[in-house]
Amino acid sequence: MDWNGKLLTTMLPSESTNVKTKFAQYHAFENKKARVYLAKKLIEAKISKSETVLDDLK
Repeated sequence: MDWNGKLLTTMLPSESTNVKTKFAQYHAFENKKARVYLAKKLIEAKISKSETVLDDLK
């Protein structure tokens, strides 16, 4: 959000993802190691991006 509360970006795709991506996501979910690895990477990326935004705002 900008200083006026306007949304600048979103994590959701503008259109639905393709079938190959969905199947890859389902297969990753079935594999516990892959699921934990991907979750960890998503959380790390979110924290990193949040730190960048906070640094830019200070």
